[in-house]
Amino acid sequence: MEDVLRLLVWCCYESGNLVRDLGFPDLALLATSLMHEATGHLGDPTYLAVTGFARTHALSSVSTSAFGAAVEVGTSAAEQVLPTPSSEALSAYGSLQLAVAFALAVAGFGPDAAERLTEAERVAARLDTATEIGRHLAFGAPNVELHRIATAVELGDPDSALQAARRVQPEQGPLPRPPSIALARCRPGAFRTP
Repeated sequence: MEDVLRLLVWCCYESGNLVRDLGFPDLALLATSLMHEATGHLGDPTYLAVTGFARTHALSSVSTSAFGAAVEVGTSAAEQVLPTPSSEALSAYGSLQLAVAFALAVAGFGPDAAERLTEAERVAARLDTATEIGRHLAFGAPNVELHRIATAVELGDPDSALQAARRVQPEQGPLPRPPSIALARCRPGAFRTP
């Protein structure tokens, strides 16, 4: 039964990412609700963290009214997984810091986003290499830099985005997705001037 629940979590994770990236955040939230129900039956802190990660990204793509919920969900999931002694759990914690940083940037809270990025960078430095979480999600230094790019774009700071792009070193570990898809998450017009 646990194998079926894990498979359901990852199917919902991938489906949620797909529909969110296609512009349907409400369907992404539905997928994360199914993930939450399945992970509740598993009781595995790492899977709960993956669900928190997906839900945080889904909420941050809904509307500005959901950013508070995105930060709350991601922060709560990070606090729950942190005491779990494994590199997979530490990677999930780092991934949650990145998701919350992005939500904060979308809401315009640059200093708070920077704090979360710094925490994620500390976590990545503690890991010898990028670590996979359930064979579907990876965390490492390249992920931190990709999120630095996305947060800089959201905050309207193209110079910082370019600096972060120069620091991406794919050889440090697997990238979560092709960078063009990760950057496509940035809202259209983030660099527009008033």
